[in-house]
Amino acid sequence: VQTCALPIWTVTVFDMYAMLLQGDKTQDARLANRDGETQITVNSVGALEYGVMGLLRGNNVEAGSTYTVSFDVASDTTREMIVTVEDKEYSRYLDERITVTPQTTHYSFDVTFDKDMTTDLKFQLGNIADAASLPPHTVTISSISWEKSEQ
Repeated sequence: VQTCALPIWTVTVFDMYAMLLQGDKTQDARLANRDGETQITVNSVGALEYGVMGLLRGNNVEAGSTYTVSFDVASDTTREMIVTVEDKEYSRYLDERITVTPQTTHYSFDVTFDKDMTTDLKFQLGNIADAASLPPHTVTISSISWEKSEQ
């Protein structure tokens, strides 16, 4: 098993479609990497599911290979999060909606790819389900790994 630790994060706090179509830029979030975990503090989710997200770019994958993405996650308030793996055209190879609670929970998903490409792993924390009605909250993600399965 080839393991790649994913410690470098880019936070994306934007709402492109809402800004273009409605002038809405209501999302407000901060991301911090501390003590081996990533904390995303969400003050306002914005208008879209991807208005706030943690983003890990540039995961190279090989055609016919299966990869396992796993992580631990908790939130100080119960909310939904969408986890995706996407290519540069935004085609989704993984699209999972999970409920995040104050109890740290481990998740693991297998993803198989049909061609060589570079993908992005996204933890979407924007306007999902009733998230717009939530008070400010912090989502903590840790133990993130991206493993290529043995053939």
